[in-house]
Amino acid sequence: GQFAMTLGQVGEVLLMLLLYPSIRYLGMRTTIFLGILAWPVRYAVFAIGQPTWLVIAAQTLHGICYSFFFAGGMIAVERLSPKDIRASAQGLLVFATNGLGMLIGHFPSGRVHDFFKTNIQYNTTPQGDPLFYHNWAMIFVVPIVITVLAGLAFIALFNERRFREDAESIDRGEVEKVYPHIAGAPSQA
Repeated sequence: GQFAMTLGQVGEVLLMLLLYPSIRYLGMRTTIFLGILAWPVRYAVFAIGQPTWLVIAAQTLHGICYSFFFAGGMIAVERLSPKDIRASAQGLLVFATNGLGMLIGHFPSGRVHDFFKTNIQYNTTPQGDPLFYHNWAMIFVVPIVITVLAGLAFIALFNERRFREDAESIDRGEVEKVYPHIAGAPSQA
């Protein structure tokens, strides 16, 4: 348990070192997409559940998931945000992914867990309530499908060239080129 969790953290640190070279050579779109793609691969290994060494090794995929998706997304938001609202934009990203996103995901995940409960009882609670086995392979299929769909949507909607042009415009202080609705706002220079 503890060793496997530590592998995830080590993978995260190592992949964080590769984040900037990945963005530079592969681009922001590909880097973030690799982070998204690592989730369903990781979940697929967990769904299979064996051999044990593969499940433990899959913990290292957490590094790609976190560094390339979450940290890559934070860098993208940083590049696309005018200087005076960068902190607010980062706060909104964290709220959307780690706050609202997790809250919204919490409710259906409980239903998925209950839906794939088997009729095979393995124990009882101290209060005498039955505890049942679950079909974990099917439980993991749900986030596999969701993350694959999210990855496809991301690839279809994220325009790397537009991202670079917008980020360069913001760097030059030409915020209204990227956000025309705030034309006339104070210059970012």
